Amino acid sequence: MIREHERKLADYRKDPVSQDNKGLLKDQPPEIQKRIVEGRIRELEKQLEKQKSELKKIDEALRASPGEG
Repeated sequence: MIREHERKLADYRKDPVSQDNKGLLKDQPPEIQKRIVEGRIRELEKQLEKQKSELKKIDEALRASPGEG
């Protein structure tokens, strides 16, 4: 899941207009488009970091749990 989101973020960075499914960039002046894109990138980066942190916690918990056998 993380790799998929990283790919989506890379695609968005590469070409935000083609990734604008909600039409937020359409008909906006360039300075507004830039603010929208920068904000979206920040939000996606925060989501990715949260997912990575949660995955790390799960991994650590699994490693700490006693094994069966």
